[in-house]
Amino acid sequence: MHLRIPFVLILCSMVVSESSGSALQKRDTILFLNAQIYTVDDVFSTADAMVVAEGRIVETGTAGNLRAKYRADAIIDLGGKHVYPGFIDSHCHFLYYGLGLQEADLTGTASVEEIMTRLRGSGSKRNRQWITGRGWDQNDWESKMYPNRQMLDSIFPDLPVYLTRIDGHAAWVNTVALKMAGITSQTRVKGGRVVLENGSPSGILIDNAMNLVSRLIPPPDLPAKRMALLEAQANCFAVGLTMVCDAGLGYQEVSLIDSLQKNGELSMRIYA
Repeated sequence: MHLRIPFVLILCSMVVSESSGSALQKRDTILFLNAQIYTVDDVFSTADAMVVAEGRIVETGTAGNLRAKYRADAIIDLGGKHVYPGFIDSHCHFLYYGLGLQEADLTGTASVEEIMTRLRGSGSKRNRQWITGRGWDQNDWESKMYPNRQMLDSIFPDLPVYLTRIDGHAAWVNTVALKMAGITSQTRVKGGRVVLENGSPSGILIDNAMNLVSRLIPPPDLPAKRMALLEAQANCFAVGLTMVCDAGLGYQEVSLIDSLQKNGELSMRIYA
């Protein structure tokens, strides 16, 4: 695993082992000094220095002891910064987090106009046959009113659009998507609702009515899933998350993760 040193902490996998002997030399040995290192051992001891060799922490201790014990290829002064073991998420959806990164991020948008701008700039990286996104919330807008299909039609007259509300209980779609799903003013769905505007579907689908359109969106293929895993890994490593338990994966996804770990592309430790 590659060692990363952001502004406040070092993100690393704590694989600590005892070393013995005098002035030991290992390949790619780095001595980190002047740090506040939390070892998370049985007594939660701290140290001010550590030695990393070939991408693994081999010992923590005092600067004086480690200087005497190791011949380092490089010495890095951390300036009193904190060093923590890699964080672990015991229940997550790592793959689907990555797949979500391939859609337009609409969280925090303050108006329909801002959403239109984001859609023009990003759309969906996964499948250009559809424009997908998530995170809009009309309660964040000045009008507080649901949007309609005509707003999406104005910039996507030919491509189907499916945008999930931030809580996952509503979708905003355009006319192309409604026609593909065969949704009309007469469509009724148990456990859901097709919102009407002036007697016609407005483009807002509530709860189970969302499935009428979402089931038409092609599932991500293996290249898209590979990209999703690598993008999720990069984001997680950047904030110190180095191990996850991914709930609900199928055989194909587990096999993909296994192959990416074996070829060295995926370093995230995953229990699935």
